[in-house]
Amino acid sequence: MDAETELKVLDNLKAWGRDRCVFLITHRLSTVRQATAVAYLRDGRIQAIGRHDELIAAGGPYARFVTAETDATRALEDVQ
Repeated sequence: MDAETELKVLDNLKAWGRDRCVFLITHRLSTVRQATAVAYLRDGRIQAIGRHDELIAAGGPYARFVTAETDATRALEDVQ
């Protein structure tokens, strides 16, 4: 899904999900950053749970994942 379509879907989901508990499974960090809570799973087990900014500050497995993904994206952009 392109970024524009993703934004429309997320806006609609936010409106629909108001006053509801919504579980969203995604690999996109842009989506994760908007979540109220994040559960980071690895090998089928929860490795970390909390808000995105809290998990980054904690420096655990979620922070390492985000750093690796961000670095990989930047490297790919540099090549292109």
